Amino acid sequence: MNRQPRVRDVGQPQGAESGAPQTCLRHVEERTDSATQWMADRSHSQAEKIRNPKRLIDKLGVKPDQRVSVTGIDDAEFLEQLAERTANASIGRIAKGSVAVFLGVESVADLARIAKAASAIARNGMVWVVWPKGRPALKEDHVRAAALKAGLVDVKVAAFSPTLSALKLVIPVAKR
Repeated sequence: MNRQPRVRDVGQPQGAESGAPQTCLRHVEERTDSATQWMADRSHSQAEKIRNPKRLIDKLGVKPDQRVSVTGIDDAEFLEQLAERTANASIGRIAKGSVAVFLGVESVADLARIAKAASAIARNGMVWVVWPKGRPALKEDHVRAAALKAGLVDVKVAAFSPTLSALKLVIPVAKR
């Protein structure tokens, strides 16, 4: 049995006389116009993000004049952006009280350094572990497991460069 859906004129509420104002239709049109404007604004915003992407240093959340430590990373673009953002950077060692620690790793054995980085960060700090993409011997799961062992949790993953991935680790809120 093929049923046809019941269709009611949205311009005239059910049971209303033919001379009643068409408030229902007007309401639908206003909502449609509002939704259309919202979509247009959103599309424009997304297009701007594509044309003008965030710089790496912004994506990683480094604020001006924060205490930052970098070890095991020699990415020239990152180091240049870091120097522009803060003069309070320790390169080659992990400074106590750092708000951000960037830790470059090449192997699973290097992940043991996450514990040292975790003990050096400020309570509201972060550790970014950076490793080469596409290596079966070192994957995001390895980094995450080492982070949990060090008492940290992962909250964000990012493409550090075309050849490097990064995972942001923080102290769990309940332990801060």
